[in-house]
Amino acid sequence: MALSKILPAGQAQFAGARNLIINGSMICSQRGSSQTTEGYGSLDRYYLALSGASGVTMSQQAFSTADRNSLGFEKYLKLAVTTANNNCGVYQYIEASNAVSLIGNKATLSFYAKGTNPAGGSFTMQPAWYNKSSGGGDNAVAQSLTVTSSWVKYSFTFDIPAPANTVIDNNAYLSHSFAQPSGDTSTTAWELNLAGLQFELGDTATPFEHRSYGDELAKCQRYFHRFQSDTAYDAYAPAYWLVSHQVYSMYEFPVTMRSQPSLAISATSDWRIHSNGGDGTIGSLIVNRATPNNMQTFSDQSGATGTAGHAGAIRNNNTASAYIEFSAEL
Repeated sequence: MALSKILPAGQAQFAGARNLIINGSMICSQRGSSQTTEGYGSLDRYYLALSGASGVTMSQQAFSTADRNSLGFEKYLKLAVTTANNNCGVYQYIEASNAVSLIGNKATLSFYAKGTNPAGGSFTMQPAWYNKSSGGGDNAVAQSLTVTSSWVKYSFTFDIPAPANTVIDNNAYLSHSFAQPSGDTSTTAWELNLAGLQFELGDTATPFEHRSYGDELAKCQRYFHRFQSDTAYDAYAPAYWLVSHQVYSMYEFPVTMRSQPSLAISATSDWRIHSNGGDGTIGSLIVNRATPNNMQTFSDQSGATGTAGHAGAIRNNNTASAYIEFSAEL
């Protein structure tokens, strides 16, 4: 279907937010610059699937000056696999509410890539509808990617199917993958480097839609937010003693998250309650109530005591690397 038949009359091809990929420029990496375990762990919005492979590292890399000036990007994704296996690769999950406009239409994926191919000769790319809670599996026709040792720009157009077997709700998404094909069970090492990833409505690849770091970070924070200490004794949130052994605190997220998030903490020993001029040990940090906009937590001090009604703050224990994470990932 021609793009002119999809867009309303008078709407230019370049209007609006064209790129449905969040962090396609690879500039946001709240959790850190690399990971070796499956799941989310480095570049925001990119999920690493091991599928039995080992010696795998996915990382955020900086372009050389020459490549940056030539390609127009600062960062790229590097996936290095020592002992490969089928279906090992990297996935991006596009929230269904952002992807429903693609149903029954053509969508074009464009990007830069280089590397070494799996022993079977190529990678597989395949958009597919799925629901985190109830499953699904409505797949577009897969296409193959064969890379070289030099950066090359690629463009592929897919027909996006209607999600007949996938419930479309807040847990649904359109996934896209770069993976070793399911029929290729070779274990030979390979490497895939990706930059400038864009997925858009229509059958034509348009110039990459650059967004500011602030805009891109805000989009990433809908799914994951990390409060990262920068210096010793950074305060996380105001707090108060509810009773002599329980401290309550409230944290407002910088953006509305996709759903009520879960909480993870670097270590309880990294955090203290600062109140009345002194610090008390945090015995735990437990979710009391949460919404997509904020989270109320409490800490049972298990021996440490304070005065009900007295105010304070949760702050790090002289540990600049302390963090608290909130996840509403698909």
